[in-house]
Amino acid sequence: MTQTEINQTTPVEYKKPCLFKVLYQPTEQFGRIVDSPRIGIPGLIMSILIILSSMLTVYTMFASGYFQQTLPPGTELDNTIILITYGGGILGSVLTLWFTFLVLAALLKFLSIFMGVKATFRQFFSLSIYAYTITFISGLVAAIAALIMGVSVTEIQFGLGLLTTEKIGFLPVILQSITIFSVWWFYVLTIGYKEVAKVSFKQALIITSIIAIIFLLITGGFGALGSILNVTP
Repeated sequence: MTQTEINQTTPVEYKKPCLFKVLYQPTEQFGRIVDSPRIGIPGLIMSILIILSSMLTVYTMFASGYFQQTLPPGTELDNTIILITYGGGILGSVLTLWFTFLVLAALLKFLSIFMGVKATFRQFFSLSIYAYTITFISGLVAAIAALIMGVSVTEIQFGLGLLTTEKIGFLPVILQSITIFSVWWFYVLTIGYKEVAKVSFKQALIITSIIAIIFLLITGGFGALGSILNVTP
């Protein structure tokens, strides 16, 4: 057997992207997604991390007394309420996590049609998981800061939310969502799309900007809904 025949029959092993190397090697790691779009293992790791972060977040709400203030008058905080709150927080965070992956991947795939990009939905789904590392770190840092300061995580602000004292409403919620971490995520997502879709940085920036605007409008919409429900008798 010749060397050429050996090369043709030997399966090619592609380098796998590393979840946390996305933080400091985004170009290289996202470039690996093209040939190795992993979903299962990184998705499982991210789910476990989100569960731990969610538990810490709920703990800060109990420890700071924030959750107790939201209970109806005369309601005592017992183990049943605590378990339901932790369970709901964990389930909600995991479902939201995978729904976010699905929506982001679908948007990337849909918008790519107009760019003539031939990247697969699986590649975009993998990209969504790896880019979410930034969002996880944001939530973890907020929870740790709340724990150290003895306040609820809802009191922690990293960005433009400091410009307003309102907690709900269309504009306040949008401002709260614009932080150093969300800007970091936007940059990493742009780099990731550029590598996976094989387009220029300018083209990638157009796609990710559209997605960022969509996400901001959705976030603001939930904020406006919360404001309406808060004043409804």
